Amino acid sequence: MGDGKTFRGNRRAAGDRVWISCLLLILASASAARADWEMELTVAAGPAQCQLAFGENVAATDGFDGAHDVPAFLAGDLRVFLSASDKVVGKHATARKLKTQAKVKSKHWRDIRAVSADGMQEWVVWVQTAPPGASITLGWNGASLPAGWEMELVDDESGRRVDFRAVSSYTFTMDKPRLLYLRAHRPSPAG
Repeated sequence: MGDGKTFRGNRRAAGDRVWISCLLLILASASAARADWEMELTVAAGPAQCQLAFGENVAATDGFDGAHDVPAFLAGDLRVFLSASDKVVGKHATARKLKTQAKVKSKHWRDIRAVSADGMQEWVVWVQTAPPGASITLGWNGASLPAGWEMELVDDESGRRVDFRAVSSYTFTMDKPRLLYLRAHRPSPAG
């Protein structure tokens, strides 16, 4: 039959494979957890406020996910939402070519996307208020931006660029519907 050594050897090899598999699973889970991030953006006009959230999650897709995304329900004096950017509409085409909210396919209050392979994400923030001349303030917590990421807000009207780590808010006077771009970039580690 056999000397028993083969059986013990196979059992040990199987145990080693289970141990290695568990270790790889733990490492993959830890790596995936570090890839997930989310930031909140508060948009305020007087007493009216709207909370937006955006980020990445390994379980999300770039389309609508019921577990990660929340559609915007627009009503009241302050109408604000996130819309799809270049990944859905076409490289850097988004708002300038769409021009109006009516042509925007996705309107979210929370837009969590798949982890970007190229380390770049862009969201478009649409702001519209009923009373023209209102002062609009966007606020955020720069400390919640994940380590290694750079984030800027770009005002399509004024061209102003705001670094999320340098300041925690941006204010402008509303004269017509406004588009703001949220651009996140994860530089490649130096090799």
